[in-house]
Amino acid sequence: MKRLNSSMLTLVIVTSAMFFTTCNDKQKDKLLVTPDKLEFTADDTGKQIVEVDAGDNSWKASASASWIIIDKGTGSFSVSVEEYTETKRDRTGTIIVKSSKTGLAIGDKNAVQTFADSVTITVKQTAAELKILSVDPASIIFAIDETGTKIATVNTNAKSWDATTSAEWLTLGRQENTLKVTPKTLNNGSSPRTANITVTAGNAEPVIVTVTQIITNMLSVKPETVTFGTGETGVKNIYVTTNIVDWNATISAEWLTLEKQGNTLKVTPKTLNEGPLPRTAEVIITAGDEEPVTVTVIQEVTNSLSVDKTSITFATGETGAKIVTVTTSAVSWNASSPVEWLTLEKQENTLKVAPKTLNNGSSPRTTDIIVTATNAKPITITVTQAVTVPNTLSVSPGTLSFAVDQTDTKTATVTTNAASWEAASPVEWLILEKQGNTLRITPTGLNRGSSSRTASVSVTAGTAKSVTLTVTQLVTTMSFKDIVNSTYTATGSPLPSAFAPEPAKGTWTGTLSVSDDPNRYYTINNWAGISDDFYVRLNYTSSGLIAIDASTKVNEIDDCEIYFRVCYITGSNMVMMLSSYSYNVSYNQTAKTLDFSGTVNGYTAYVGLFGKLKTTGEWISIGNTILRNLKLVLTPKAARALQSVGTPTTPAKQSIKVDESELVKIPLKNIKILEGKSLR
Repeated sequence: MKRLNSSMLTLVIVTSAMFFTTCNDKQKDKLLVTPDKLEFTADDTGKQIVEVDAGDNSWKASASASWIIIDKGTGSFSVSVEEYTETKRDRTGTIIVKSSKTGLAIGDKNAVQTFADSVTITVKQTAAELKILSVDPASIIFAIDETGTKIATVNTNAKSWDATTSAEWLTLGRQENTLKVTPKTLNNGSSPRTANITVTAGNAEPVIVTVTQIITNMLSVKPETVTFGTGETGVKNIYVTTNIVDWNATISAEWLTLEKQGNTLKVTPKTLNEGPLPRTAEVIITAGDEEPVTVTVIQEVTNSLSVDKTSITFATGETGAKIVTVTTSAVSWNASSPVEWLTLEKQENTLKVAPKTLNNGSSPRTTDIIVTATNAKPITITVTQAVTVPNTLSVSPGTLSFAVDQTDTKTATVTTNAASWEAASPVEWLILEKQGNTLRITPTGLNRGSSSRTASVSVTAGTAKSVTLTVTQLVTTMSFKDIVNSTYTATGSPLPSAFAPEPAKGTWTGTLSVSDDPNRYYTINNWAGISDDFYVRLNYTSSGLIAIDASTKVNEIDDCEIYFRVCYITGSNMVMMLSSYSYNVSYNQTAKTLDFSGTVNGYTAYVGLFGKLKTTGEWISIGNTILRNLKLVLTPKAARALQSVGTPTTPAKQSIKVDESELVKIPLKNIKILEGKSLR
């Protein structure tokens, strides 16, 4: 019994202790929130603090409306509200603060129990006060040319105000209760312009301020100076800006023309300025009552500049230089090209243009050469280079030989597909001449050396391999004194009967005399067997040749001067053509024979006497003194020892080409016969 009572007592004590502890814990976990009511005015956006005591428990706060703003801290949180513009009624919301704790359930150590507590805070925001707003003045006017700032006073009980405008030509400024309005630019339009400024303040009714800007007449031009450079003749524009419908322009110089097109004034010089100094003119532009504007026009001095060709073409494989003649009144000139495949070389008043390389591309290439001179209009020369293809070149024959006493021209044929070809020789005793595809080669004289001489003529054409033509000239051993005073026997063929009804003798005899040095000529007496009064002369030339003397008068009959000349008769027209050209006579040293045979312009050469009338200058032929294929066999009058001349050869017959425009045509009626000392 004692043991039972003791157990019950223990149970009572334990139970009491647990009850006491639980009551104390509940008291400790109670949620305390201060204050439980918050009030805000319509425009009060400041923060109010709420203290929270949740003991050891966690807590949170949440608002019932979006216009209530909570910012939680430690043991407290702040509350603020958005500005309220409603003027007719207040608005109310709540904030709920909740706390919670989790622990063991009473009597069951394995059960978990959550304890919660909450407090509601009332939030009230009073309706907004209706704001007032007025602006004085409600309209602003900017007069002509007025650009300063104008002021409007803003009256409001709102905390702040603002002003806006969509007009880009206005700037707005705020300072306390003052609105500043300033135009950015003058009104250069054709009519006044207006803009609205909207002024706002809180919930007050917005106020519209009207701004008007009166038009401002204006006149401006660009540029204020126009310059025409050297050689420049094109149009230049002056741009006129004005809001005046009618404007005008005048010029002070006759060398300029003006043309209005809308708001553009076109200025053109009539002529280049060839004076010694630049010249100026003034263009005066007026519009209404605006101040006139002056534009200065300057024209630089222009020198003359020209070239003899404005285009150059280099054919396939062509690499040689081409010459441009430059003419200018300037002190100096220059030429330039933007490409590297072309070379330019100035030489006084010529420009040498040559390609550096061939054009290995797939199409022709072109560039411009710009020729400039001080104060002169530049000139453009267009250069084109054709595409390169392989060039071919051949020369026929490959060798030429000039015999003893032979100085006539020999030819070689050049065959090539290049645009041009050239020939050159390093020796001075050869003359080279191009005629189409023919190379003409002529010795300048006989070879008076001790042995034959040889020259290599190099022929080139485009990209083809050069060809060498070998030219040999044999030694000539004859001298002036190889012919001595002699008698001769002449044989030849007279003129056809159509030209000489009484032809010359086919053979005759006479004498040949040798002049003393330094005259160096031979006189042949008794020409054509007529008489010793009729003679002709042969000159020994500086090149060692014997030529007829066509310029010395050999006799005179009546009013007619007699000359020794060569002529030929054309085949079809049967016209005698008289030449004053030098005609060579060959001499065979072995046979001691002077040979007059040969050709002139491909026709048989005739030699004989011809007369020139003093009164009219007309030429006549003396038919019975003219022969072809004439030979004179000489017999020396006195024997003398002759130097060895090796193995003499027979010189080639004379063959010359002359310009027919320089020949005299002698008709049949002008053929005379010499009889005694008279012509009939």
